[in-house]
Amino acid sequence: MTEPHSERRSPARRAGTLGVLWVIAANTATEGMRQPIHAILLLLGIGLLIINPLIATFTLGDDDRLLMELGLSTIFLVGTLLAGFSSALALGEEIRRQTVLTVLSKPVSRTTLIVGKYLGVAASLAGAWSVWGITQILVQRHGVLATVRDTVDVPVVSFGLGGLLLVLLLALWENWQRGRSFPSRLSVWSTRLAPLVALVTLSVSRDWALISPLSGLDGDLLGALWLLLLALLLLGAIALAASTRLGTMATLGVTAAAFLIGMVGGALAEGTLLRFLLPNLQLLWVSDGLVRGGSLDAELLLTTTAWALAYSGATLTLATLLFRGRDVA
Repeated sequence: MTEPHSERRSPARRAGTLGVLWVIAANTATEGMRQPIHAILLLLGIGLLIINPLIATFTLGDDDRLLMELGLSTIFLVGTLLAGFSSALALGEEIRRQTVLTVLSKPVSRTTLIVGKYLGVAASLAGAWSVWGITQILVQRHGVLATVRDTVDVPVVSFGLGGLLLVLLLALWENWQRGRSFPSRLSVWSTRLAPLVALVTLSVSRDWALISPLSGLDGDLLGALWLLLLALLLLGAIALAASTRLGTMATLGVTAAAFLIGMVGGALAEGTLLRFLLPNLQLLWVSDGLVRGGSLDAELLLTTTAWALAYSGATLTLATLLFRGRDVA
């Protein structure tokens, strides 16, 4: 029995949809990294993480645990701003300028456009998160100089600041010689070189002896950073849904409100139906427990990961429904 023509073409159509998704996501990520705000927030996060050891010096208690909390808080706050700006610029500004009509005039569905935009925003967020996360790992390795007997971790300072200087020089050179976007090249080179800097730095001890790079990694810190990435991707989905109907500043307001509600609303709505609707970011924020001496386990990571992905998926579904009913002409 011969298959209907539409069914015979379904694999090709799926392949075509995946190709369109890839193009939209790649363009969205590239355009997002070209925005000056992306480079500003990326450098701001790095700068704040670098000076956190100085702030932790004036605290009482376990300096290294408090340094971890300061670092995770910095990444969360700066990342929330980046999620709001990236989503608003990826879709909201295109709707306002009506450039989105160019894409929709082609055989591209609104669902495909929303998913592609989100994947692009997620890619740019993940790139910035990786740079911040690696910076925090190196800062944690350096530790807090609480007394005069504590010595500077020379490999961390040398490779860390040297890598940052190299990124700036490479971005400036490409901007000057090739006319390429400085913010974009700064983001790209940061993402490329940060893992290399971390690998080289963690492969030597404070006294320059060769060691395993895995020996300097804190499993709790890595788990907390992973949960932070999930939180940022969730906020990015919320911001993208808001940008289907709102302007840039209003989208930022919704993102900030989602952050605040997510940090306190879950506890307030415990035992009510609202707890299933609110973005309970407390599930992804484990810094307080780590500071009190707790640790992460695999079951917690798996359950929270599943919840965050499900909530982000539901938010993207809402974004698609909102965008379908939006008149962009």
